[in-house]
Amino acid sequence: MSAPRASAAPVPASASAKGPAGGPAAAGHGPDGRWTPYACLAPFFVLFLAFGLFPLLYTGWAALHRVELTSPTRMEWVGLRNFSRLAADEFFWNALRNTVTIGLLSTVPQLLMALGIAHLLHHRLRGSTFFRVAVLTPYATSVAAATLVFVLLFGRDHGMVNWLLDLAGIGPVDWQSGRWTSQLAVSTIVVWRWTGYNALIYLAALQSVPPELYEAAELDGASRWQQFAHVTVVALRPTILFTCVVATIGATQLFGEPLLFNGSAGATGGADHQFQTLGLYLYEQGWVNFHLGRAAAIAWTMFLLLVLLALATGATARLARARSAARTKSAARDRAAAREGAADMRVPPAPRARPGRPRTRAGRPRPGRPRPGRPRTRAGRPRRGGALTYAVLAGVTAVSLFPLLWTAVAASADTTRLARTPPPLWFGDRLAGNLSTAWTDAHLGAALCNTAFVAGTVAAGTVLVSTLAGFAFAKLRFRGRRALLLVVVGTMMVPPQLSAVPLYLLVARLGWADRLQAVILPALVSAFGVFFMRQYLLGALPGELVEAARVDGAGAWRIVWHVVFPAARPAMAVLAMLTFVMAWNDFFWPVIALTQSGSPTVQVALTGLGRGYVPDQAVVMAGALLGTLPLLLVFAAFGRQIVGGIMRGAVKG
Repeated sequence: MSAPRASAAPVPASASAKGPAGGPAAAGHGPDGRWTPYACLAPFFVLFLAFGLFPLLYTGWAALHRVELTSPTRMEWVGLRNFSRLAADEFFWNALRNTVTIGLLSTVPQLLMALGIAHLLHHRLRGSTFFRVAVLTPYATSVAAATLVFVLLFGRDHGMVNWLLDLAGIGPVDWQSGRWTSQLAVSTIVVWRWTGYNALIYLAALQSVPPELYEAAELDGASRWQQFAHVTVVALRPTILFTCVVATIGATQLFGEPLLFNGSAGATGGADHQFQTLGLYLYEQGWVNFHLGRAAAIAWTMFLLLVLLALATGATARLARARSAARTKSAARDRAAAREGAADMRVPPAPRARPGRPRTRAGRPRPGRPRPGRPRTRAGRPRRGGALTYAVLAGVTAVSLFPLLWTAVAASADTTRLARTPPPLWFGDRLAGNLSTAWTDAHLGAALCNTAFVAGTVAAGTVLVSTLAGFAFAKLRFRGRRALLLVVVGTMMVPPQLSAVPLYLLVARLGWADRLQAVILPALVSAFGVFFMRQYLLGALPGELVEAARVDGAGAWRIVWHVVFPAARPAMAVLAMLTFVMAWNDFFWPVIALTQSGSPTVQVALTGLGRGYVPDQAVVMAGALLGTLPLLLVFAAFGRQIVGGIMRGAVKG
């Protein structure tokens, strides 16, 4: 799907094409032209050096020392002792096994279901935007709110899942105490939140596949499965590989779901550490046991595991491309040999076609009705969805929206009603009282204001910084351009846990501990934002437009203000909404930086409602509803734009 071109100022008559429209323009003319790219990149890289590169390097240094949370400025050299302790620590290997298991349980079903949903959404549908927004709605739900809801759904005594199992003749399951059951429950939360997001990425890739490939496969007699396996999967191979890598990285960083799944167990991940992940183990060592040096060693171990994963993925991709190129060359040689052999043979004339029956170029009559398979018509347009397509999408929509609807139902009940079997399926009369209690107990009024301020500031700052840097990478030539772009893209693989220890020490020394700027400034370093804006401006901003403004005497910042910003306005709006959602739902760093604050964000405030030996589940659900409602309103108002932005970013990436 191509990005729409923004309407900017008309190209002056003095403009002449000095290069390809989509390529980088010259570095500039005049006294300030040489430094224009570096000035555009400076805001991002200043923040990156302070809150990206420095934490990365300092974490490696701290991993070689004994550092305690009670006295973070005192560092005792221990060399590789922290790493050797990890190698001998059974809890580390347990966390690593749990991370791999939960990663497989959440990644494989998630991507398979996302591919199937994308295939259904690729039909011509009535209400297609509604279905796309519906499957994406779980993405707008925060980690804290989603986990608190699923904790109640997976309750041992009165949970809805056990009630449904009882109807099927299966006994109740203690989802939190068993190793496999707890990991399956945690994986279910991840699958519910991210399947719709990946489905839209696959849908964007499907829309960019040339329809001629399917038409050729259909003419060759390919069945539905053969078209899917040999056309769809092959065409989507880069996108599938990308989503596998991203989902695996996310599984490696899993933190909020296991932390909140059993509030009484805290950072241990269950009484027997049965669902403790590497991210949770890092948090336990650093902020529960106060061993920041060991936490830094865990962070670097996670980073090295991701590097090995990236190298293995790159080698696999290169091998697949080499095999595909070899098959293509072999097929080309076979076709050439066949043509040479056919030239010596007399080809009989094609039979005359009967009137009213379409025929192929070879003279064979085409079937009167298209072969079932790829949902496209002969003209290349997606075929209309049938009753089965609508039925399956209705079921997917119900699964996507039901947890949110049931949150409101549970928030309107009382504790006694939630403890009954079957659980309540319709609204009660306690909604106002529970909302008031949650609002007061968790200080949600201040938390919502803080979160709105943090998310709004992060969104505005990220859009400004990313647009400037994206323009420099897309349209300006300068020394070090390729190397700096690789640095930006490489930072997308760095887990947030890697910078937690040095960031905590940095904000403590700056006096920002438990203050909102400790959450805002690190979030402005968005490699995704820079890459997103670069990819958009490559196609949406003609090089002639920049060159014409420069020839007419416009300075660097006038070009940015009057040419770049108007052309980038659609992408800036999409990036602002996506960044706002991510900043609103951010959980890992605010839990560390704002735990002692009297004005935390919503996600930190919700963790207080779910803790305690016997929490009031109705009040917990009321808090989850209040924390999720603002984003649901944003999705209701801008759902089409958010969906389009995710799909546009997937195609451009």
